[in-house]
Amino acid sequence: LEAIVDPANSILESNETNNAARILIDLAVPSNEPPPNDDFSNSIFIPTVTAGEFGFNTLATSEAGEPAHYTGNDASRSVWWRWTAPSNMNVTISTDGSSFDTVLSVYVGTNVSQLARVAFDDDSGAGNNSRLSFPATADTTYRIAVDGFMEATGQIQLNLNPAWNDAFASCLVIT
Repeated sequence: LEAIVDPANSILESNETNNAARILIDLAVPSNEPPPNDDFSNSIFIPTVTAGEFGFNTLATSEAGEPAHYTGNDASRSVWWRWTAPSNMNVTISTDGSSFDTVLSVYVGTNVSQLARVAFDDDSGAGNNSRLSFPATADTTYRIAVDGFMEATGQIQLNLNPAWNDAFASCLVIT
């Protein structure tokens, strides 16, 4: 959605030509089906270094052999994404903006029953959301699981490397 702010130019500004604002609207359609990324084998690929992914875990299930994504919280309503690191870099992933108490885990491996955990978190993000960081290795594919704490469900906002280019020392050169 694009909206014009102050279309009558009632607010004195130095530049009256930049009053357009873009607003993301997520039109989630209720479904009687599990999410498309309910199973490990159907994980959604994230192709970019930074990303904001949306999803849900309503009607999601756990799989045979799926690890507990957080100590004391068996997998129950998990959904999966996958991301390949383009270089050696520090990675931050969060579920900030999700509508429920999330559990977040990152793994390496190609089989759900033989995954090696890289990082996990519950509640280090905003409110009851999760946030974690880890050093990623170039060309390694990471499997990202979002689950509900104690079987909680709702809308998911998965944030990969928010503000990745924020530090001046790490700026990208535009040529």
